[in-house]
Amino acid sequence: MSGSMHFSTQTEGVAATLSAHASLRVQQRGMNSLLLDCLLRYGHYSHDHLGAEVVTLDSSALRQIARNECAEALRLASETRSAYAVVAHGQVVTVGYRFRKVLRDRSLSDARQGRGRKLLRLNAKAQATSLTYCGLTLH
Repeated sequence: MSGSMHFSTQTEGVAATLSAHASLRVQQRGMNSLLLDCLLRYGHYSHDHLGAEVVTLDSSALRQIARNECAEALRLASETRSAYAVVAHGQVVTVGYRFRKVLRDRSLSDARQGRGRKLLRLNAKAQATSLTYCGLTLH
């Protein structure tokens, strides 16, 4: 096996390459090829800020599927809205079903000082305690 598999969608000649890992995950998770086709063609692509894109089904994708695909594709997509695919460099890296809400913004803006509740609590806690190390008091 060469490490990747070619996956062709049924219409318009759209093609994506499945990595060996992704093809294994498709089999393990029982993802239908029609669902994967609709996900890649009509899904919402959002950057994960780590060099890849996460593809999910949203309401606009379901409307497009209802207009352009068969009833079976719409039924599959409606029943499995939790399906996702991760695409990097034109290749599907992995697929699966979400258990948690997808984070739409993974940028580092919340990690800056003074942003986000967790960091504020950590900063306040750190300021309240001082550390003594080798005779020096660190605040």
